[in-house]
Amino acid sequence: MRLAMGRISEGELEFAGQICEFVREIYRELTLVVPKMDDNSDMVKKMDVMLQSVIKIENACYSVHVRGSEYIPLRGTTEPSYSLPGAPEVDLGNL
Repeated sequence: MRLAMGRISEGELEFAGQICEFVREIYRELTLVVPKMDDNSDMVKKMDVMLQSVIKIENACYSVHVRGSEYIPLRGTTEPSYSLPGAPEVDLGNL
């Protein structure tokens, strides 16, 4: 989860999405194995944490995607400090 959040903050949304898919697949496969374990109380806790991590990564990717599509830079500003990672560039020259 930390790796994905770091990649999101650096604007590498595709890599963060790959991490999310990987963690989701691990979670999906482990849901088949955990019920068959003898003493699975610790594993159930770990599965809950893994599910929370998947949800956090998905929410972060979604938030950046939505906020990036709604972002409009200040008029006349061309500085990169006013852009969001993963957001498309908007040309306001015709306004």
